[in-house]
Amino acid sequence: VIVRPGEWGRGRFTPRDDIARLWDGARRGTLNKAQVKEFRNLMTHEYVESRLMKAGLPYLQDQAGLWRKEADGTYADGGRYSPKSLSAAGAHDLAPNPVRGGFGTAWQKLGLRHPETELAADLSNIDDFVKDVFHELRAKGLNLK
Repeated sequence: VIVRPGEWGRGRFTPRDDIARLWDGARRGTLNKAQVKEFRNLMTHEYVESRLMKAGLPYLQDQAGLWRKEADGTYADGGRYSPKSLSAAGAHDLAPNPVRGGFGTAWQKLGLRHPETELAADLSNIDDFVKDVFHELRAKGLNLK
C-alpha cells in the first residue's frame, strides 16, 4: 500500500476497535439499527474496493499531488486530498463511503454517474451493484480487468 509518494509498505492493516465491535456485534446479532447501517456501509465499501483491486486498480494511486505536505516540506502521515480526476483515483477512493454509505458528491466531482442498482438491505444484489460500478468506470475510460 502506498504510504506517501514513492513509498510503499507491506503489512497488515492497523486494528480498529470500532470495526472490531461492528464485526463482533454482527456475529452475535446484537447490532442496533444504526450499527446495522454502519456495518452495511462498511461491508459495501470493502466489497467494492476489493473487487476494484482484483480488477487491477491499486488501493491508492502514487501521485504526489494527492498528499498534504507539512510546513517543512515533508508529507503528512495519512494526509491525502480527494482525487480531482479519475486517473488519480484508487480503489479506496472509488468505493462507496465506508461511514455514510453511497458515493455522495465524490463520484459526481469525477464526472461519474451513480450506479442504477439500488442495494438491497441484506446486500444480496451487491454483485449487480458492482457490475454497475464497473460499467460506469469502464465507460469513462478506466481500464479494469
